[in-house]
Amino acid sequence: MSEKKLKEIGEFKIIKKIRKMAKKGKGVEVGIGDDAAVLDFKGKKLLATSDMLVEGVHFSSSAEPGDLGWKALAVSLSDIASMGGKPLFSLLSLSLPPYIEEEWIEQFLRGWKALAEMFSVSLVGGDISQAEKIAIDSIVLGEVEIPILRRGARVGDKIFITGFVGDSAAGLWCLQRQIEFPSLTRKHLRPLPRVKEGQWIGKSKAVHSMIDISDGLAGDLGHICEESERGAVIFAEKLPLSSDLLSLCRAFSLSPLEFALFGGEDYELLLTADADISKELGFPLYEIGEVIEDKEMILIEKGEKKRIERRGFEHFKEIW
Repeated sequence: MSEKKLKEIGEFKIIKKIRKMAKKGKGVEVGIGDDAAVLDFKGKKLLATSDMLVEGVHFSSSAEPGDLGWKALAVSLSDIASMGGKPLFSLLSLSLPPYIEEEWIEQFLRGWKALAEMFSVSLVGGDISQAEKIAIDSIVLGEVEIPILRRGARVGDKIFITGFVGDSAAGLWCLQRQIEFPSLTRKHLRPLPRVKEGQWIGKSKAVHSMIDISDGLAGDLGHICEESERGAVIFAEKLPLSSDLLSLCRAFSLSPLEFALFGGEDYELLLTADADISKELGFPLYEIGEVIEDKEMILIEKGEKKRIERRGFEHFKEIW
């Protein structure tokens, strides 16, 4: 029996072990390995996803409860969006220390409700338990006609993204150092999932694979490449970087490319599709690269080719 510690194995190898052990039951079209499970229920395709936020790992003890409520739902809505689906119902479970005040709960629920009402998501159940630290488990159920999976990327596909990358990680960097930069910190504390855009993209036959950016652009593109058994070329000058991110990096001599490639929790949608997809959708996408046959990820920066390390946030490992 292996005596390796979790910090040596890492999150993704653990998921692979669980995925290998799990067997698809009746009605399971897509199980472990994508942003959401796809379930066949009486001819309809249902989506199910679950996310956990833990104090000291995903947020600090000083985090505003309203921001936590918002974000707890946002991360799960983003998973539904990345499948091209429509979110419908949510279950919310909370583990809370006894010293938490009632006002904390009320603020948390106000934050959660504000985002839920934006996308007409109903809270239908959950659980509450006592614990030493705050832990939040968010489950969202949705529906989809034809799910867009990670594994559909084709050689020659263009790689697109729905918005700026790196802002959330830069916002976290500012929060950790108590640097006032509200436009960036808000991107980290209250991300806006691309639910509407995901549904529009889901109607297009020109889109072949999709994922949301939670672990970082390099890490999540790596998931698409691995599941599709393909590689990718990314052009550094095409990455969509906000003026706020560039301003912060100039002020503190930081690398915007580092934030863009390896920072997580932007919750933008990353997709591979035919070149003319932007015209079909009617809203802007940023083309950042192309899918290739070789199973590696390449960055082209100022004409120079570099291999992209597949790194980003990974539980049990100190990567980002």
